[in-house]
Amino acid sequence: MKHFHFTLGPVQGFVAQARRIQDFWAGSFLLSWLSAVAMRSVEAQGGEIEFPAYDENYMAWIGAASLTSTSSVSGVAPRQGGVPNRFMACIPAHKVNDFSGEKVRKAVFDAWKALANEVWNADLAHLEKSENTETKKIWHRQIEHFWEISWVLTDKDDDTAMDRRKNWRNYALPVEEGLPCSLMEGWVELSGKKQPGAAIRNFWQPLREKLGRDLNEREQLCAIAFVKRRFVKVFHDVKVNMGGWTCHGWDLRNQRIASTNDMAAVHWLEQVLKHGDDKLLEEIASQAGQLKTPKIEYKNKNGEVQISEGKYIERHGEKRIHPICCIEQAYECNANTTKGQVAHLNGVVFFEHALRNSKLYEPNSIVGMLQALKAVREAGKQPLRPLPSTELVEVNGNGRKDGAKVIDKPQLPTTPPSPYYAILLMDGDNMGQALRDGNPKTISQALLKFNKATDDLVYTHNGFLIYAGGDDVLALLPVEDALNCAYQLHEAYAGIMCAAAPATTLSGAIQFAHVKTPLTLLLQDAHKLLDKVAKKEHGRDSLAVRVWNHGGQGLEWAMPWSCAVEGDKMILQTLLEDLQKKDQEGGQFSSGFFYKIREFFQQNKELTVDVLQALLVSAYLASSKSGDKDLNTAKQQVERLFSQCKRLKRNATSGECDAMELAINPDGALLLRFLAQHSVSMDKKKEIIDGEL
Repeated sequence: MKHFHFTLGPVQGFVAQARRIQDFWAGSFLLSWLSAVAMRSVEAQGGEIEFPAYDENYMAWIGAASLTSTSSVSGVAPRQGGVPNRFMACIPAHKVNDFSGEKVRKAVFDAWKALANEVWNADLAHLEKSENTETKKIWHRQIEHFWEISWVLTDKDDDTAMDRRKNWRNYALPVEEGLPCSLMEGWVELSGKKQPGAAIRNFWQPLREKLGRDLNEREQLCAIAFVKRRFVKVFHDVKVNMGGWTCHGWDLRNQRIASTNDMAAVHWLEQVLKHGDDKLLEEIASQAGQLKTPKIEYKNKNGEVQISEGKYIERHGEKRIHPICCIEQAYECNANTTKGQVAHLNGVVFFEHALRNSKLYEPNSIVGMLQALKAVREAGKQPLRPLPSTELVEVNGNGRKDGAKVIDKPQLPTTPPSPYYAILLMDGDNMGQALRDGNPKTISQALLKFNKATDDLVYTHNGFLIYAGGDDVLALLPVEDALNCAYQLHEAYAGIMCAAAPATTLSGAIQFAHVKTPLTLLLQDAHKLLDKVAKKEHGRDSLAVRVWNHGGQGLEWAMPWSCAVEGDKMILQTLLEDLQKKDQEGGQFSSGFFYKIREFFQQNKELTVDVLQALLVSAYLASSKSGDKDLNTAKQQVERLFSQCKRLKRNATSGECDAMELAINPDGALLLRFLAQHSVSMDKKKEIIDGEL
């Protein structure tokens, strides 16, 4: 028996270079698809995938139905990446002489080329009839020389063999001359022009007219980026004979990819859908339909000036599956209603800063939408009218009172949606050692179980899952749900892996970011935050958080999981919920308390921890909104907050948390303030209505 090791790259070069979530999702999806093609090619030659275990349904959609007469495609078509770019397989002795690693490499390339050809034929084939031959040359050069595929066949299970093979570094990028791609560094865009100006605008503007929102103003893409942006439209047409089995794609056209604006507006939109009346919802849908893109002037190939009239903004296709749980529930999956129309609007139309961007919208077309958004806020401020009831309720703890009813306040938002969302990245700790010490097959099956749990947990926390494969997770979430989702994933991982690999844990990184922050920057920084801060600086089994304002990085907080949790909830989550309860016993932190806390720590850094905590108690009592002066309550609240302002590192040997140098980090309190400012309370607000029945 021999062992076959395979890896496909470049991962960061293909996945992480993204201007929008659609690009990021597409890169992750295609990388998984091509890795699965490689796995299927190994199995078609008699090999057995040793690690990682894969989802049978995923592989069935790729081509398992052609391998055996009993195989069939079942279940829901895969919607996100879930197959790692690296795997190991066993080749039985009687199959070794017939096995070809080169055949696996060729299968991956043939699948990629078939997909690229479908994209070319759908969108760019008309260029072959023009005098522009340079574009076709660039397309072929980039498509044929992008992937770095490495494999090695060994006599024993040697997990270092692939690393030694990659050290050969016999892969070289082609020489690229021209204007850079807007999306992918190191590659030139497809026009073939050498200088910016009218010529390049004239090449891309007709394509923008044709492709709509898939190609924004001033975007100019290389072949690889173009395939990522457009493959969804043609993926169902991909069909490649691999010699003994057939590789194919499936229909993704009803897949809606959440945008950063969608994620930021999730709970604001949920409130509007649940509590807005028909008149308000109809006005939003109507005015959104009046939004138009600005006019654009360009010259055609004959040098004649052409004017591209502004187009009305299209909703996301109403036949598409909405990816966010609470939105799907709020409009009851019925896109033919007014609620459905509003639910399927692109989230960008709910943000005034985007509407006022003259590069996105014709200024004269936004007036009605701005008024509709204002109407939402005004409706949220309207007082409630009494409703009849014979219910007896307790009022202010002073006994019961007839003729009153507790009702849910409509909760229409009184403020614009917050422009912040969250990126969650998680990764297993010490997995390499766990595989060496344990049973790879058992660990692999446990990881597959965790991946399935991840899908459910991200969905129920109103997130959009980009990737879940092996011990890696990448998802987008609303600000309100990110901390709890990360904690639930950590607990699920611990519960599932405890028997298969008890020494491995799960670390995480959360980036809270403004929608205007460049996505590529955030994705690259998320890996640094996870590897350097959560894992290295805080000893693994930790969570690290950064907040990015529109102007750059705002704050950073990190904590070992064991010190960030109290009971079955994160301490910051508990404090946040306390802040959002207006009738909370014991009062609340005021905004002034938070604004002064960083200055407070900086001015008193020479004092002991106990003295600092006592001073914070005094500051808390002075700033309590409710006027409550209970010392024990103040101590309890401040102790919780202070515990999250310590710099702690997990001891790898004992598992205990040790204090680090510069032991106080005020960013723990500032993170709580950020969450309070940019979260919609998940608690139902109640009002007691009194009156004559």
